[in-house]
Amino acid sequence: RQLEADSLRQLGRVAISRGQYAEVEGGLEMAEASYRQARSHWQRALGRYRQIGARRGEGATLNNLGAISDLQGDYSRALAWYEQALRIHREIGARRAEGKTLHNTGLIFRLLGDYGRARSCLDEALSLRRETGDRQGEIYTLGALGMVCNQLGDHTAAKGYSLLLLTMVQALGQRIQESATSASLGDALVGLGQLAEAVDVYQSAITIARELVHLGVNKALVTPPELCLCMSI
Repeated sequence: RQLEADSLRQLGRVAISRGQYAEVEGGLEMAEASYRQARSHWQRALGRYRQIGARRGEGATLNNLGAISDLQGDYSRALAWYEQALRIHREIGARRAEGKTLHNTGLIFRLLGDYGRARSCLDEALSLRRETGDRQGEIYTLGALGMVCNQLGDHTAAKGYSLLLLTMVQALGQRIQESATSASLGDALVGLGQLAEAVDVYQSAITIARELVHLGVNKALVTPPELCLCMSI
């Protein structure tokens, strides 16, 4: 049953990836069908994990069910799934998984306009990302914090997060993320009244975007770090 549950969870990941690609390409009906399929796989996996008492698998699957509800715009259900996942992560000491789910919860609160709670969740997620050495997760959460701080009007904090994130994605050669982060940094600089610096940063973002188009990269197919949902493999 453990193997069956793990396989169902992986099938869910394949289905959700197919759905996200279809949504970007404008195939909304295909996307919705893929999301329903992912939900079905994960609900079956959840049942199997509960039958055998596999708490880690149960927590990971609850997180993924929250993510699919988020993608479908059912934010109250997503929060309910995430709350269950967090309870399990904390009971078993799954700190890395806890960071993922807190990040996702913060994104939901941002979508609901509750920027204070979003920031609180993301601050806690960032600490866990760093504690567990989750480098890519740290990138996602720094991006989300920069965006939320801009929305809160704390442009100084947003600038700090964006500068740190920019250094990280440049070192890793993540050009699409660099473009998105430059744009977020530009927003923070505008908020601080540093308009000349903002113009330079925005121009950098535009230049990178044009380079990517020239290389044939469809920027729409890659989610910028501040919007990335974190699912459990």
